Amino acid sequence: MLDQLEDRLTQSLAGTPHLKPDEQRRYLGTFRERVSLTLTYDQAQSDFYLARLKDEMLAHPDYQLAIRSDLNETPLNKLLSFASQHELKTVLKADEASQNPSPYVLVLASPSQALHVEVIDVAEKYPQEVTPQTKTSHPSFWQKLFD
Repeated sequence: MLDQLEDRLTQSLAGTPHLKPDEQRRYLGTFRERVSLTLTYDQAQSDFYLARLKDEMLAHPDYQLAIRSDLNETPLNKLLSFASQHELKTVLKADEASQNPSPYVLVLASPSQALHVEVIDVAEKYPQEVTPQTKTSHPSFWQKLFD
């Protein structure tokens, strides 16, 4: 009886125990196994990566997009309007742990099923194709002289 009372008091003071709290903090409230795609703050500023995220959201309308609350207004407004137009689920998350913030500002994940996706970083999953710039060579003085 005394042990139950002590457990109840401890739970009331510390809150209910969470399964893998660091992992949930890192992936904005969900587990790694449920995550389909992640974006860092710098990646969220890129229109290319936001377009890939939108494609992924349309491909999986049952997934949920978790957005960290400190994202800039421009990408945040774009994503919220896109999600409302297509009736997609979004959740705005406050970064609870200021000492150990999540590196991700956007996490697309299944709310209830494990996906076990190997590559979740948007830059690895959708690499940008860098087109080599062809340098137009101007003939040198000597080439002009002897041609």
